[in-house]
Amino acid sequence: MMPPTLIFWVIERLRHSDHSDRFVPGDYTTKGRLAMAYEELFKKIAAEYGLDWHLLAEQAYRESRCDPLAVGAASDMGLMQVLPTTWDEWAPKVGVFDPFDPESNVRVGAAYQVWIREQLVKIGRPEYYWVLAAYNWGIGNVLRLLKSGGTWGQVPKERQDYANDIILAAEINVLAAELGADSEVDARVTR
Repeated sequence: MMPPTLIFWVIERLRHSDHSDRFVPGDYTTKGRLAMAYEELFKKIAAEYGLDWHLLAEQAYRESRCDPLAVGAASDMGLMQVLPTTWDEWAPKVGVFDPFDPESNVRVGAAYQVWIREQLVKIGRPEYYWVLAAYNWGIGNVLRLLKSGGTWGQVPKERQDYANDIILAAEINVLAAELGADSEVDARVTR
């Protein structure tokens, strides 16, 4: 659970922000229903890979707005916006074939994240914000930075925001579920 001062800060931020496009369990808006359609999938795959399902769900939302048919500017595909080279390497390892199948896509994204974390653990940086930055910026970029003595402050701001936003939104979702989110204060947050 978050410290009380952080809880108050989160509640104040929610009250004074446009938080209309974030998934929260129990959210019955169009966007919420779309994300809820995959909630059990996120829970299942996260449990199999030892990940937090809230983080996985928020990442999928951030990557594709939970659109399994999304294709990004770099030809990244599906819910988790997996790059074609990553898909080609990881799909055979986890035994899947269709990047636009939600379960296959989330499974590849999850397996890749576990591998990223293993690489970061080897150099003493297991924190999840580094995992997310590596997923978004590239593991090579993160490893080069860390091995040269770089710090989180040297990660490009866009990549920092990506990781921080996902972690914050997931924490808010957990808090909202614990508090019984309502229409006045809920777990949706956006930049």
